Amino acid sequence: MLVTILTDASWCPQTKAAGWGAWIATDRGKKQTGGAFKSMVPCNTTAEVLAITHALYKAITNGLLFKNDTVLIQTDSIPAISLLSTTRRSSNQLEADSLFYFMNLCLDNNLTVHFKHVKAHTNREEARFKANTLCDAIAKNFMRTARKKLQNEANASKRTDKTTKFSSYGKRKVRRSARFN
Repeated sequence: MLVTILTDASWCPQTKAAGWGAWIATDRGKKQTGGAFKSMVPCNTTAEVLAITHALYKAITNGLLFKNDTVLIQTDSIPAISLLSTTRRSSNQLEADSLFYFMNLCLDNNLTVHFKHVKAHTNREEARFKANTLCDAIAKNFMRTARKKLQNEANASKRTDKTTKFSSYGKRKVRRSARFN
Protein backbone atom coordinates (compact mmCIF):
# COMPACT_ATOMS: atom_id res chain seq x y z
CA MET A 1 0.00 0.00 0.00
CA LEU A 2 1.17 3.56 -0.70
CA VAL A 3 1.53 5.89 2.27
CA THR A 4 2.19 9.57 1.61
CA ILE A 5 3.98 11.59 4.27
CA LEU A 6 4.42 15.32 3.78
CA THR A 7 6.67 17.10 6.29
CA ASP A 8 8.10 20.49 7.12
CA ALA A 9 10.25 21.94 9.88
CA SER A 10 10.67 25.42 11.29
CA TRP A 11 13.97 26.47 12.89
CA CYS A 12 15.03 29.62 14.76
CA PRO A 13 18.69 30.51 14.10
CA GLN A 14 18.98 32.66 17.25
CA THR A 15 17.71 30.14 19.81
CA LYS A 16 18.19 26.89 17.83
CA ALA A 17 14.59 25.98 18.71
CA ALA A 18 12.74 23.90 16.14
CA GLY A 19 9.36 22.36 15.49
CA TRP A 20 7.93 20.02 12.91
CA GLY A 21 4.65 19.32 11.18
CA ALA A 22 3.44 16.42 9.06
CA TRP A 23 0.47 15.23 7.05
CA ILE A 24 0.14 11.47 6.67
CA ALA A 25 -2.33 10.11 4.12
CA THR A 26 -3.21 6.54 3.15
CA ASP A 27 -6.28 4.42 2.46
CA ARG A 28 -6.09 3.47 6.16
CA GLY A 29 -6.69 7.05 7.24
CA LYS A 30 -5.22 10.51 7.47
CA LYS A 31 -3.39 12.24 10.29
CA GLN A 32 -2.02 15.69 10.92
CA THR A 33 0.75 15.71 13.51
CA GLY A 34 3.74 17.66 14.75
CA GLY A 35 5.75 18.69 17.74
CA ALA A 36 8.58 20.70 19.19
CA PHE A 37 12.06 19.26 19.54
CA LYS A 38 13.12 19.03 23.18
CA SER A 39 16.73 19.97 22.58
CA MET A 40 18.37 22.67 20.49
CA VAL A 41 18.83 21.84 16.80
CA PRO A 42 22.06 23.04 15.14
CA CYS A 43 20.69 23.86 11.67
CA ASN A 44 17.63 23.90 9.44
CA THR A 45 18.62 20.75 7.52
CA THR A 46 18.89 18.81 10.76
CA ALA A 47 15.41 20.02 11.73
CA GLU A 48 14.04 18.84 8.36
CA VAL A 49 15.68 15.40 8.74
CA LEU A 50 14.31 15.08 12.28
CA ALA A 51 10.84 16.08 11.00
CA ILE A 52 10.87 13.32 8.39
CA THR A 53 12.08 10.73 10.90
CA HIS A 54 9.47 11.75 13.49
CA ALA A 55 6.69 11.66 10.87
CA LEU A 56 7.73 8.18 9.72
CA TYR A 57 7.70 6.98 13.33
CA LYS A 58 4.25 8.55 13.93
CA ALA A 59 2.89 6.88 10.77
CA ILE A 60 4.01 3.50 12.11
CA THR A 61 2.84 4.01 15.70
CA ASN A 62 -0.55 5.35 14.60
CA GLY A 63 -1.25 2.30 12.45
CA LEU A 64 -1.13 4.13 9.13
CA LEU A 65 2.06 2.46 7.93
CA PHE A 66 2.62 -1.30 8.00
CA LYS A 67 5.45 -3.64 7.11
CA ASN A 68 6.17 -3.93 3.38
CA ASP A 69 4.39 -0.66 2.51
CA THR A 70 5.67 1.87 0.00
CA VAL A 71 6.22 5.35 1.42
CA LEU A 72 6.30 8.59 -0.56
CA ILE A 73 7.96 11.27 1.55
CA GLN A 74 7.42 14.80 0.31
CA THR A 75 9.42 17.69 1.74
CA ASP A 76 10.63 21.12 0.72
CA SER A 77 14.20 20.31 1.84
CA ILE A 78 16.51 19.07 -0.90
CA PRO A 79 19.44 18.62 1.57
CA ALA A 80 17.24 16.38 3.77
CA ILE A 81 16.28 14.31 0.74
CA SER A 82 19.96 14.02 -0.21
CA LEU A 83 20.93 12.88 3.28
CA LEU A 84 18.12 10.34 3.70
CA SER A 85 18.61 8.89 0.23
CA THR A 86 22.30 8.44 1.20
CA THR A 87 23.82 10.77 -1.38
CA ARG A 88 25.05 13.24 1.25
CA ARG A 89 26.93 12.79 4.53
CA SER A 90 25.51 14.03 7.81
CA SER A 91 26.98 17.30 9.06
CA ASN A 92 26.48 16.77 12.81
CA GLN A 93 25.81 14.03 15.34
CA LEU A 94 22.09 14.75 15.64
CA GLU A 95 21.70 14.33 11.88
CA ALA A 96 23.74 11.12 11.97
CA ASP A 97 21.61 9.74 14.81
CA SER A 98 18.40 10.64 12.98
CA LEU A 99 19.68 9.04 9.77
CA PHE A 100 20.53 5.86 11.70
CA TYR A 101 17.06 5.78 13.29
CA PHE A 102 15.36 6.48 9.93
CA MET A 103 17.25 3.65 8.24
CA ASN A 104 16.40 1.24 11.06
CA LEU A 105 12.70 2.12 10.82
CA CYS A 106 12.83 1.43 7.07
CA LEU A 107 14.76 -1.83 7.44
CA ASP A 108 12.78 -3.16 10.41
CA ASN A 109 9.52 -2.57 8.53
CA ASN A 110 10.81 -3.54 5.07
CA LEU A 111 9.67 -0.20 3.64
CA THR A 112 10.21 1.00 0.10
CA VAL A 113 10.83 4.74 0.37
CA HIS A 114 10.61 7.36 -2.36
CA PHE A 115 11.25 11.07 -1.96
CA LYS A 116 9.70 14.00 -3.78
CA HIS A 117 10.60 17.65 -3.49
CA VAL A 118 7.73 20.07 -2.89
CA LYS A 119 8.32 23.71 -3.71
CA ALA A 120 7.51 25.65 -0.54
CA HIS A 121 5.70 28.94 -0.02
CA THR A 122 3.66 28.91 -3.21
CA ASN A 123 0.06 29.84 -3.80
CA ARG A 124 -0.60 26.76 -5.90
CA GLU A 125 -3.91 24.98 -5.32
CA GLU A 126 -2.81 21.34 -5.67
CA ALA A 127 -3.27 19.19 -2.55
CA ARG A 128 0.44 18.66 -1.87
CA PHE A 129 1.14 22.40 -1.88
CA LYS A 130 -1.77 23.02 0.47
CA ALA A 131 -0.54 20.20 2.72
CA ASN A 132 2.95 21.73 2.72
CA THR A 133 1.47 25.06 3.81
CA LEU A 134 -0.41 23.26 6.60
CA CYS A 135 2.76 21.45 7.73
CA ASP A 136 4.67 24.74 7.67
CA ALA A 137 2.07 26.37 9.92
CA ILE A 138 2.12 23.44 12.36
CA ALA A 139 5.94 23.48 12.46
CA LYS A 140 6.06 27.25 13.05
CA ASN A 141 3.62 27.04 15.94
CA PHE A 142 5.65 24.30 17.63
CA MET A 143 8.92 26.16 16.95
CA ARG A 144 7.50 29.29 18.59
CA THR A 145 6.46 27.22 21.61
CA ALA A 146 9.96 25.71 21.84
CA ARG A 147 11.60 29.12 21.37
CA LYS A 148 9.46 30.68 24.11
CA LYS A 149 10.38 27.84 26.47
CA LEU A 150 14.10 28.25 25.73
CA GLN A 151 13.88 32.02 26.20
CA ASN A 152 12.02 31.59 29.51
CA GLU A 153 14.68 29.14 30.70
CA ALA A 154 17.44 31.55 29.67
CA ASN A 155 15.73 34.44 31.48
CA ALA A 156 15.28 32.33 34.61
CA SER A 157 18.94 31.39 34.44
CA LYS A 158 19.94 35.06 34.16
CA ARG A 159 17.78 35.96 37.18
CA THR A 160 19.41 33.15 39.16
CA ASP A 161 22.88 34.30 38.11
CA LYS A 162 22.15 37.89 39.23
CA THR A 163 20.83 36.72 42.57
CA THR A 164 23.85 34.50 43.06
CA LYS A 165 26.25 37.31 42.18
CA PHE A 166 24.44 39.74 44.42
CA SER A 167 24.34 37.35 47.35
CA SER A 168 28.04 36.55 46.97
CA TYR A 169 28.84 40.15 47.92
CA GLY A 170 27.05 39.75 51.21
CA LYS A 171 24.51 42.15 52.67
CA ARG A 172 24.44 45.67 51.37
CA LYS A 173 25.19 48.33 53.92
CA VAL A 174 22.55 51.00 54.22
CA ARG A 175 23.70 54.52 55.04
CA ARG A 176 21.33 56.48 57.16
CA SER A 177 21.10 60.17 56.82
CA ALA A 178 21.17 62.36 59.89
CA ARG A 179 17.62 63.60 59.51
CA PHE A 180 16.09 60.11 59.91
CA ASN A 181 17.86 59.29 63.17
